[in-house]
Amino acid sequence: MDQANYQTILIKCEDRVLNLTLNRPEQLNAVNGTMHEELSRVFTDAARDPDSDIIVLTGAGRAFCAGGDIDWMQDAVDNPLSFERTVVEGKKIIFSFLKDFLSTSPILLNPTVLYNLVLRPPVKV
Repeated sequence: MDQANYQTILIKCEDRVLNLTLNRPEQLNAVNGTMHEELSRVFTDAARDPDSDIIVLTGAGRAFCAGGDIDWMQDAVDNPLSFERTVVEGKKIIFSFLKDFLSTSPILLNPTVLYNLVLRPPVKV
């Protein structure tokens, strides 16, 4: 996998273990638009990585992921095109995780993680 393709997810492979680290520690790794788009393709890229057998998904700093970035979620509420893009990316996250990632890589699935990253509806603040 090429780190140059990702701004908010750190990629490190060592001894056939691929570490994917959500990297917005100052925001407790809250998902913003950039991270959401990257999550929509990272699982497919990870599943196709010929140099890894185990994939670890973690977060930088003191939190795995605080959920969605409030400003980004508000934009999805206020801007229908942004919301539509978020929905398409959300489907890609789920389908790539289930189809590409789980079928090829050992992982412990925590349903709360998927809910926080993808399924929780935006909240108007």
